[in-house]
Amino acid sequence: MIESNSLAISWCAPIVPSASLAGVPLNIEVDLLECLLLRYLVDRDGRVYRFDQGPDLRLVCGFDEHGNGGYSFSIANDEIVHELKRGMPALSILVRDRRVFAIKVYDFSFPGELAEGFIYKGFLPGAIGLGSLVSDLLSFTTLEFDEAEE
Repeated sequence: MIESNSLAISWCAPIVPSASLAGVPLNIEVDLLECLLLRYLVDRDGRVYRFDQGPDLRLVCGFDEHGNGGYSFSIANDEIVHELKRGMPALSILVRDRRVFAIKVYDFSFPGELAEGFIYKGFLPGAIGLGSLVSDLLSFTTLEFDEAEE
């Protein structure tokens, strides 16, 4: 059994396919995740969290009667985010049957903007992360894409 004190959420943690992202393991129970999240709460009233080496993030969450739902973290200081990308999460943790089902990170910036410095910094093996080219994933899988889209 995993204990919350053996886990750490980090904005620079590696991306481990089918295992974890930001240090959050897939398939952990919501109760364990809640204990882990409490360590990073910096403003209870504002629901603001600060993960290791990360920006301040505001949490919105919700669940249905079956334990399905999730957590959506967005930049707390949304003034640094371009108006076209405001409201876009930085990190989402999706839950199904009270277990972490999926973890997603998002690029909520445009190249060269101040917000670009706050996107998730973890990488897949081969230094592939947010902002990398889709073609960089070819070493992991077969992709079908239109080269004009690259």
